[in-house]
Amino acid sequence: MGIDGVYFKVLCTVKNHGHSPALAVSVRVETCLLGDGRRPEFILRNFCETLRIKPDHDGDAVFPSAEIQTIFMTFLPFGDIDRSLSGREFPAIFSLIYGCINYSVHGIKGVRQTGFASHLAIEGNGELLVIRGNDREWLNEKFVLTSPIIATAN
Repeated sequence: MGIDGVYFKVLCTVKNHGHSPALAVSVRVETCLLGDGRRPEFILRNFCETLRIKPDHDGDAVFPSAEIQTIFMTFLPFGDIDRSLSGREFPAIFSLIYGCINYSVHGIKGVRQTGFASHLAIEGNGELLVIRGNDREWLNEKFVLTSPIIATAN
């Protein structure tokens, strides 16, 4: 936790399930709050399209069946959290963590992508619980990502 918000450390594992090496593999991850009318699938699509336009060509090669891991820090400002809770009868925080993997394949023109999005939840007694935001006590809880609610490949 910082002075102005909450930092989340996200570990991403990328595995090549294909038969050809994935080249120039780059991963980007972001987080946002839901509840303002934006749908997760549109958030993810816009994010991936932005990365497709400006691909990062300095990525790793990932060979078939191989994995790489990378860690990202994402940030949610307290101001955004407080605004998202304002006026709600049930003060819950609905956070989305989403990302996009850019890569290329030898002999295929263009950038290939895999996108993913999950909700952030609290683990309690073996269950996933919504984050209640009526006080800052939720910051002391164990956070987990749900199974991906969206996974795309193109």
